[in-house]
Amino acid sequence: SSKAMESDMAASMLRRLKDDGFEISAIHADNDSTTAARLKAEFQSLEKRCDKNHLKKNITKQLYSLSKSHKQLKQEGVICYITKCYMHPLSIKRQSEEEVGRKLDMVVPHIFGDHNLCSTSWCAYHRNPKSYRMKYLPDGKPLNDEMLREALNRITLSLKRILPQLVCLGSTQSNENFNNMVASKAPKNRTGNADPVLARVTVTVFLSFPRYTIAVFDRGMDCDHDDTATV
Repeated sequence: SSKAMESDMAASMLRRLKDDGFEISAIHADNDSTTAARLKAEFQSLEKRCDKNHLKKNITKQLYSLSKSHKQLKQEGVICYITKCYMHPLSIKRQSEEEVGRKLDMVVPHIFGDHNLCSTSWCAYHRNPKSYRMKYLPDGKPLNDEMLREALNRITLSLKRILPQLVCLGSTQSNENFNNMVASKAPKNRTGNADPVLARVTVTVFLSFPRYTIAVFDRGMDCDHDDTATV
């Protein structure tokens, strides 16, 4: 299956890196428990951290699910704004787990008009409380659905349970772009035998990493030249 293949490839790549003298301390990935469990069993000290794009999609998905029972989430821009509020503290680099947790605790009170926990660098309320409006929410007013507030607090708690994975979020976007390029140049329904696949994937590698490919090629040419000279 594709899930089994993904975990097998991840383990294989980490082994090769280890054989080449590179110790990997952390990986950035989605919430695939199969791959994480497989790698943890073989590389005990390896830390797993969340992928920024997958995390954002997951939060948005939860909010859309909540919108079925909470009308305020159906208003234009509300889900986008709440997602933005959650992602802001998670996108800041070089933070401790305590800092991330403290900033996550600001999100729900802020959305519901309580700015006591808000920092001045993130929320403009303390600069001018009298004229402050929540410009990204309908009519510039905070949300007021207490049942929704409880549901959002549960999202916050679920994020705080995985705080170690939320420090220094990474992105697998470049990997996904590369995979899409390979799929476009070597589609399964058109490319059957090994030679065309190898050629097409090689072209994709060159287009994605031109400097690296040229450096490897030049190094190979130098080795060939040295071997010939020695003979």
